[in-house]
Amino acid sequence: TKKVTTNPTILYKNNEEKINIKEKLEFDVLYSDSDYIYVYFMNDIYGIKDNYEIVESKNEKLDSISFISLGSDLSNENLKQYLDYLNTNNYNTITIDEFNNWKNSYIDFPLNTILLIDEGSHTDLLNECNYKYELLSDLSKYNITNDIYKIKKTDKNYYKYVINNDTTMDDFINAINGIKDSKNQEIAVLNYHFFYEEKGICNESICLDMDIFRDELKYLNDNNYKTLTIDEFVDWYYGKISLPDNSVLLTIDDGAYGTSKINGNFLIPALEEYDLHATLFLITSWWDIENYRSNNLDIQSHGNDIHFESSCGYQIKCLKYDELLSDFKKSLDIVKSNTSFCFPFYVYTNNAISALEELDFKVAFVGGNKKASRSNNKYKIPRYVILDGISMNEFIGMIS
Repeated sequence: TKKVTTNPTILYKNNEEKINIKEKLEFDVLYSDSDYIYVYFMNDIYGIKDNYEIVESKNEKLDSISFISLGSDLSNENLKQYLDYLNTNNYNTITIDEFNNWKNSYIDFPLNTILLIDEGSHTDLLNECNYKYELLSDLSKYNITNDIYKIKKTDKNYYKYVINNDTTMDDFINAINGIKDSKNQEIAVLNYHFFYEEKGICNESICLDMDIFRDELKYLNDNNYKTLTIDEFVDWYYGKISLPDNSVLLTIDDGAYGTSKINGNFLIPALEEYDLHATLFLITSWWDIENYRSNNLDIQSHGNDIHFESSCGYQIKCLKYDELLSDFKKSLDIVKSNTSFCFPFYVYTNNAISALEELDFKVAFVGGNKKASRSNNKYKIPRYVILDGISMNEFIGMIS
């Protein structure tokens, strides 16, 4: 493969100067045209046209291969562009049998090697252009799931990235290079409630034994997870920053038993012991915010006094827009932040969302038991609800 060294140079995006590189750096060359050579830097692709040196890398062996699946809605016109790119940049295509032989170290391939998977719509064009491919229907036994991931010899799980008519050339280049596009990144948001150390104090399913919670924090600490501040999560959601894949947002609802310095005092000391971060959504009329102050805990709004069941099922459903707006304002006067909101009981209404928009809340959280992504509605961001008795394997499955 080719590498480029720079000293100094400018990185371009859409023919505009974006980043001034003042020191000597080395990049892998993704591709080139008459104007630029293109490299991957800080989760994006940039062009370089001045002050660089191309270096041919030697003695490098292929250590991973991308599976690229051609979606049924991909037009032959768009596919032809991708195939031209593969041809221009000397990509090698292989069959599943060749892939398996490579995994067993019987054969080796050039660095730019991929496996093409067709859903059945493009065989004529692939045959015409002399590209090797596999039919998706013939790969059912391999349990290949959707994701961007370069498959290593030691991997037991296989992933394919689906190319369709909405895929850009940059997305395609990321896929064949195994680069997970940051806009498709997903982050686990975990939702806790109450914590206890003595059995019988809290019998609800959302109460968590502190031994379990400490084990979870220890796992996050030992495995170098980044526990996000609420500002970091919101900046990521709006595309302002990139985050490592091992990022997680810990959230706690209500402020009840075990969460403050005067009602059990379990949460804050545990966070401070491991120097990890979490966000508390406080019911502001029920408890004094001063009892939750910690550098390791952000405090956000869970409403002022609407967290109870009523004739409508839940109070948030009973209240009109003006009543919800008034409650949210009272909460904001206390927490002093409209960065995020958490719906009581995960219940939301059109009036509640309109009130959040009026007060310029950046995001709001619900339940859902799945990872959060930038494609989520900003006022319906899902979280995993943590229940008592959760196993470590279940916990790891949520965050990994």
